Amino acid sequence: MENEAKAGLYQEANYAKAMIDSLAGQIMRLESAAQEIATTLAVLKEDRIGESGQVQVSIGSGVFVNVNGLDFDKVLFPMGSGVLKEEPRDKAREKLESNLKEIQESLDNLYVRKKDLETRYESILTYLQDSGKRETGTGHA
Repeated sequence: MENEAKAGLYQEANYAKAMIDSLAGQIMRLESAAQEIATTLAVLKEDRIGESGQVQVSIGSGVFVNVNGLDFDKVLFPMGSGVLKEEPRDKAREKLESNLKEIQESLDNLYVRKKDLETRYESILTYLQDSGKRETGTGHA
């Protein structure tokens, strides 16, 4: 195999590997977001929250505060850029379900792209290994 063509294939393999790693990171972040939304939806679907008279609310870093007399009919929903809007619980749930669906669609696309790149990457490596064996005479060609 010509050195220039071989170098081009190595560059393509390196690019594919970098893209695979990047997609894996994106997938991991989206899966985490989907899990968080699913957990939030589970809480929003629970009708008995607030009935006990006391609810523990996370204030971050694993720290919770006890809240009494919680009005759970409305929630503050993020609109973007740090802006919160009070929404009825059902409307917030609908928005979260829509967000979760969009994330799942994005994940499905990323899984396909990652699999295609992995297949391409493996085929390039196999080709380079086989050509290297032929060039050194260790292969059965």
